[in-house]
Amino acid sequence: MWWVSVPLWSLGFGAWAPSAWRLIAGRRWRDAYALVGYLAALAAQVSLLASSGHGHNVFHLMWTFLFTSLGVLGKLGKLAAVGASIGIVSAYVGSVHALVIFRPSAGFRGAALDRPLETRDSAVLRAARHCVRRRRAARRLARRHPARAARLGIGRPDLQQSYDDGGLVDINHVPDRVLAEQLGMTQQEIDALHAAREHLGRFTSAAELSVYAKLPAHRVDDLRDFIICL
Repeated sequence: MWWVSVPLWSLGFGAWAPSAWRLIAGRRWRDAYALVGYLAALAAQVSLLASSGHGHNVFHLMWTFLFTSLGVLGKLGKLAAVGASIGIVSAYVGSVHALVIFRPSAGFRGAALDRPLETRDSAVLRAARHCVRRRRAARRLARRHPARAARLGIGRPDLQQSYDDGGLVDINHVPDRVLAEQLGMTQQEIDALHAAREHLGRFTSAAELSVYAKLPAHRVDDLRDFIICL
């Protein structure tokens, strides 16, 4: 709630702060776009208010409008009114945006700066994040262009293709050794997969491993992020 309040009591001048902190803490590039937008609005707001010459009256009327929604901007000149309007819009939009990005369901768990330096900057975590991004990109490509995905060898580490799919495994086509090496499947699980695939023809989702191959649900959950069905 602290971050939600910042754009309000700062009259929009601090609307950029929640996005800046979220960018530093979460390292999400989409937060950078919001930050750039808020900074551009701040630059316009400061420029217009500075050139208006109204000084204290501008801030008093902005506070009044912000919390009472009275039509007081008409008392200002055009430049000051536009600058004050930008500040008021930034205050409202910034507060709503902060409420969205810091809500509990967004999965924010505190700043990266609060973590130990060796953990935050470890090569292992960077590599894991890279693999997650590559798997997501490969899934999107496979969904939109399955023929191209097949040519690139997505989900086929046995083909030694150069395309980086983040470690995906196509359970419909890879040999048993890949299932064992990449997914850690036991021979019993592999045999169950083969039996189910002979019955179905091909798998269309990881969930079918639980339904038809009788793999435990927790086991399917462990494998789901790495499985693709082409």
